[in-house]
Amino acid sequence: MTLLMSFYVACINNAILNFILGFITLIKGKKVLLNQIWVLFCLTVSLWSLGLGLTTTATNAQIAF
Repeated sequence: MTLLMSFYVACINNAILNFILGFITLIKGKKVLLNQIWVLFCLTVSLWSLGLGLTTTATNAQIAF
């Protein structure tokens, strides 16, 4: 496995795990403000990691953008 491929796998794993963590937190307490902020943070990090992982597989800058 190349270094770039392992980075891609790490980004995708991070995105999935953050999404799951946010979902579990949302299930545990929907009405607590701290939980709502944490869910928003987890979803933001999840989307960021997913985007980062997908742009590493792009062959040129146009595809990445």
